[in-house]
Amino acid sequence: MGEREHGYAKYKNEKCRCPVCRAANVAYVTRRKRLIILRRWQPYVEAEPARRHVRGLMEAGMQRGPLAVAAKVSPGVLERLLYGRPALGRAPSRSIRRHHVRALLALRPDPTAPPSRIPVDATGPLRRLRALTAMGFPDAVLAREVGMDPGNFDDLFLRSTVTVGTAQRVSRLYDRAWNADPRTFGTSTRGIIRALRRAAADGLASPLAWDDESIDDPAAVPDLGARASRTAALVEDVSWLMDTCGYTRQQAAERIGVTKAAVDKAFARVRRAEAA
Repeated sequence: MGEREHGYAKYKNEKCRCPVCRAANVAYVTRRKRLIILRRWQPYVEAEPARRHVRGLMEAGMQRGPLAVAAKVSPGVLERLLYGRPALGRAPSRSIRRHHVRALLALRPDPTAPPSRIPVDATGPLRRLRALTAMGFPDAVLAREVGMDPGNFDDLFLRSTVTVGTAQRVSRLYDRAWNADPRTFGTSTRGIIRALRRAAADGLASPLAWDDESIDDPAAVPDLGARASRTAALVEDVSWLMDTCGYTRQQAAERIGVTKAAVDKAFARVRRAEAA
């Protein structure tokens, strides 16, 4: 699977103590404590649906290694899910972490595909692209940034799946562009206006309407203002930590147990509401 990305898993499993891993651990611990207090801490879910899905993928010809790479889970997670630890007398996993289930269930069978070509659910990638359109990014710019032929870009929105590679490129673009000026990507004023008009006509939700935790969930709906009180509460908490404790926005996000992107979007939503 290559070297593990820096974050909580690397902090816990490889004892990495770099600033990124330490910050990820602080964010995880803070979020865990908060959810326990709120009685919402449910990191594990029933493993059987994921087990059945993975077995179906393997029956279709996919191997455990590419499966693990595509879902970004360790080979040990799949081994315990499918077989348990027979040498230790342990049965297959009865429960599994929620984010592992989501990643595994998103995979689609393709026995010949290398890891980057394995199909995954298109919901999240397409929502991200539509959200960028709502920010004024024309299709030609989006296609160029994700390495696609503009002539074939429209066909992408007719698909139920995209490849892992495409999903990853779209996610990287979204992380860079969700709050950026389209002109910094070479977009003309005319192109921005056309994209905004199209987004308004099609009712596309902007990045401010999506949380990072829900944008990939097919059952989720965009937040068009119904959760204003939650957004206002987050802004109030972050502002208090910054004013009273001298935290940066990043540190405040870690202390509360949310991502900085979620905090940035909350502040942007409040500004948008005040301007309206």
